[in-house]
Amino acid sequence: MIGLLRKVNRHVMYLLIGVAATFSVIKDLLKVSVATAYVSGMATSTLVVASTILSVLIFSLFARLLVSVSFRICGAIFTRSNGMFSPFPIGFTDYESTALAFALPCFLLGGVLVLPALFLPTLSEVLDPLRTLTNWSFLALGAAYGVKRYGHDYDRKSLAISLSVIPLVLVGLSLFLLISEVVR
Repeated sequence: MIGLLRKVNRHVMYLLIGVAATFSVIKDLLKVSVATAYVSGMATSTLVVASTILSVLIFSLFARLLVSVSFRICGAIFTRSNGMFSPFPIGFTDYESTALAFALPCFLLGGVLVLPALFLPTLSEVLDPLRTLTNWSFLALGAAYGVKRYGHDYDRKSLAISLSVIPLVLVGLSLFLLISEVVR
């Protein structure tokens, strides 16, 4: 399935990532949109449609930015950790297609997991952490796939470190946010 998703046009994949990411957070998006519409006196359907379209575009652009930045960070860490002036073993198009191929099912599965909480809000305390666990699992699977596929000619350890540093930083940030939320 990953091989099939890697062959899809990258602009279509970015649009699909935006739709899937919006689907993943649809519960929160609807809550905020409906509350804002109620407070401001706007039509609920107008604000929901506008915020959904805007969030698809923002998530698509944000995915593009994250792929570019993470590629640069991984390349910088790999060349420093390796100690040689060798290039990062994954080209940008391969890195981009692999990252997007793992992100699409991740967001779709996260949206399916959280969908029951839309109708039963008390389930969100259980389903939101499951969505987070799904996201981090797909990040780890993507890093493992990259090491397995591209690590044969290069130093596997430094490649594994460079591919896993972004998920580790994001896990640390989400852990910090979780702790600050609990303390608050």
